[in-house]
Amino acid sequence: WLDRTSLVGLRSMQGTFPHDAPILDRLRATTAWMSASDPLRGDLQPRSIMRAARPLMAALVEGLPCAGAAPPERAPLADRLWPRLTEQRATTKWRHALNAALVLLADHDLAASTFAARVAASTRADVYSVVCAGLGPLGGTLHGAASNALHESFAMASDAGAAGAAALLLQRGRQVGGFGHFLYPDGDPRTRTLLALVRDAAGDTRRAAGVDELIELLRDRLELEPNIDCALAAMSHLTRMRVDAGEAIFAISRTAGWVAHGLAELDERPLRFRPVSRWVG
Repeated sequence: WLDRTSLVGLRSMQGTFPHDAPILDRLRATTAWMSASDPLRGDLQPRSIMRAARPLMAALVEGLPCAGAAPPERAPLADRLWPRLTEQRATTKWRHALNAALVLLADHDLAASTFAARVAASTRADVYSVVCAGLGPLGGTLHGAASNALHESFAMASDAGAAGAAALLLQRGRQVGGFGHFLYPDGDPRTRTLLALVRDAAGDTRRAAGVDELIELLRDRLELEPNIDCALAAMSHLTRMRVDAGEAIFAISRTAGWVAHGLAELDERPLRFRPVSRWVG
């Protein structure tokens, strides 16, 4: 975890942000602050990278303002993240669901953000630059931020019905975040796992019924299976997390994966992602 001096400095820096600042901007700022505070960031020995990555992961969580009661010191990462996303008290089942989400999202092939992190690592950039490179694509509405719009639709479905919420989403065309994945035409196994945990933790409530109804309606209309972003949106809605909570969970979890890919890239030829353009007139 972070030493006391780093923790005080980090929270002081984050205190200059507007209260409702997007979480992804806070994560970018935390990464830059940790980089500026590490005079040895250029040491690319694997053990040195890991030594920097551990406090960085902690800082990404500790830098977020608490919405609920602060957890005990040295609590697991998921337990420390929970009160920074919602004022709702965590049950054992909800803590388990959040921890599962962090595990399931830690790495997933060469997604856009991971590819960007690999490109940075191929230039022998430091670990903070590798993570910053990954955070760029993650902010796209078709990647890490894909759960945001669906979170709002789940809220609408709970209040006004699934049909109205689905209609607004479908007006945007077939590109509805949270459904479909080219790697899993028959359904994302990560989604099945996380949705099962979310449904179990939520219990038999009106809000949970609204989530189920909207998922089934969109599955039928889009002829696509829900993906991991749908499961994140369901969890963030049912626990009254902030709209961009799914994006935060995704980013903090995937940071571990980016660091691992950065370490693996050190064994490859430097600058191997350098394409050559061709003038076509």
